[in-house]
Amino acid sequence: MKNEEVMVGRRLSLFFLLPILVVAIQAIAAQEVTIPSQTESWHGSKALLLPGILRKPSGNGQFPVAVMFSGFTDSQHESSWVDRLTGRGYVALESDSLSSRRFQNGVRDSTDRVNDHSIPLPALTLKPGNFYFSLNGRPSFIFSRNVAGYKLTHYYTFLDWAKAGGSKFIRIQLDSMGMGYTSKGGVDHNWVAQWDKDFDRAREDVIYVRPVFSGWFDWNTGAGYSTWKSNPLNYANGGPVKTPAELFQKGSATQIMWLDWMQTLVKHWKRRKNIFAWEVFSEVNLASGVNETTGIEFVNSAIKLIRTADPSRRPVTASLADTGNWPNFYRDTSIDFINIHPYPASMQLDKNIILNAGNSLARYNRPVLIGESGLNAEGPNKYPPKAEIGVRHAIWAAIVSGAMNGRALYWEDSFAIYFSNEGMPFVQKYSIEELPSAEFVKGVDFSGFEPLKSSYSSGVWGAAIGNDKMVLGWFRDSGCEPPNWHMKPLISKQTVTITLRGKVNDWRVDFYDTKTGVTIINSTLVTRNGQTITIPLPDFQDDIAFKAYAEHI
Repeated sequence: MKNEEVMVGRRLSLFFLLPILVVAIQAIAAQEVTIPSQTESWHGSKALLLPGILRKPSGNGQFPVAVMFSGFTDSQHESSWVDRLTGRGYVALESDSLSSRRFQNGVRDSTDRVNDHSIPLPALTLKPGNFYFSLNGRPSFIFSRNVAGYKLTHYYTFLDWAKAGGSKFIRIQLDSMGMGYTSKGGVDHNWVAQWDKDFDRAREDVIYVRPVFSGWFDWNTGAGYSTWKSNPLNYANGGPVKTPAELFQKGSATQIMWLDWMQTLVKHWKRRKNIFAWEVFSEVNLASGVNETTGIEFVNSAIKLIRTADPSRRPVTASLADTGNWPNFYRDTSIDFINIHPYPASMQLDKNIILNAGNSLARYNRPVLIGESGLNAEGPNKYPPKAEIGVRHAIWAAIVSGAMNGRALYWEDSFAIYFSNEGMPFVQKYSIEELPSAEFVKGVDFSGFEPLKSSYSSGVWGAAIGNDKMVLGWFRDSGCEPPNWHMKPLISKQTVTITLRGKVNDWRVDFYDTKTGVTIINSTLVTRNGQTITIPLPDFQDDIAFKAYAEHI
């Protein structure tokens, strides 16, 4: 997906805002808050104040946030600091997702760049047979983003926001800064140097990268988002390729040339520790002149070469657009995980994610990753006024869908920057939107988690996921639907019934405020009845999440 403005010249946005982290420092200074310092700190801070970042469910007003760093000397010290902040009206979130930074006049101090490389990367792996990534050996739910921009400073800003929001990896479409090859098919070394800088910065932010070598728009002759006319390999531009279909003809000179270019990049980047996976092609079914059979053959040829060039045998994937019908692609390609791209015309992104992920798991029995997503495929300029509610619902829905990651948005993550009327302010609005849900799943072991059958009373809608020891649930006002997302003042006297695994009878249920992801607002005990438990939900507005724990295992 790309903005048409990108295709006609990639005009530079005239409105560029400073990174939100710099704004946070200014907020701290303005509030005249004295923050205790321990170990190495950022401006002496152990809390990052983010005024007006989390929006209230009604859309009227905002919650100021204090993101707490770990590392306090004792629990009493931490508790007193939380009390002090909450007494000033802040929502306090403890987070290890923000690293120390030094800024000078609003600009990152270059002396930090070397120091940041000393921060160890958590081990992010996909073990055979698992349906979730493992983070330091523990199956975990991971948040991710799609990052793009006109220039490297945009990427740096988006990386900092990803870090602040709790995302662990980014998806980079490498053609966002040019297609990367010359008219003769050789590697554009200046282009590679740009991406090297971006990958370095991701490493500084302790962020993993999944490069996407190409996308449908570079090999599509249609109108709109197509960039075939500017493809250096296009015969009209002095290249050797007359039609995009040549790329997908097995053994063709064009395919051999492109695969050689791709393998050269893998060899160049194979030693980078923060590349955790490769993506051959984005939405291959939208390229011109390809069908399912040739698309499968093309992807499998690429994967074979990647695995030959990459001794670490990182996971490899490819993706389809959520249109058309290629039922065998995810079954017959040698990919390590499925890569879905939900953009429902109904704007019911939360429902689409839960349905799409569940169906893909059932059909293919492979891990499911959300590659990119949005309330529509047209652009952020088509978003209705209360779209933020739908986006937030989609972020929470991903946790209980069976997919192994969440957020993975498109316009909200960065691509709105290509729209002159939306641009950076639109992206900034969602800069840490996943933070409460990231806090909610922090430390949860997703071993053996799978979607659980659930039913619910008419006032709510949602889903649950879990194993024989733990269940996570998220439910919302059933009437809060697009395009207006009208929500009732209070949801009351609703129940959820979940079909359990295992044989444990007694379960403790803790209900969480979705504005923070860490605040327990109520608790209850429920007893199994046959294969199910029925959970009475406390009164709430908009949505509610819960964790249910098996007692006396």
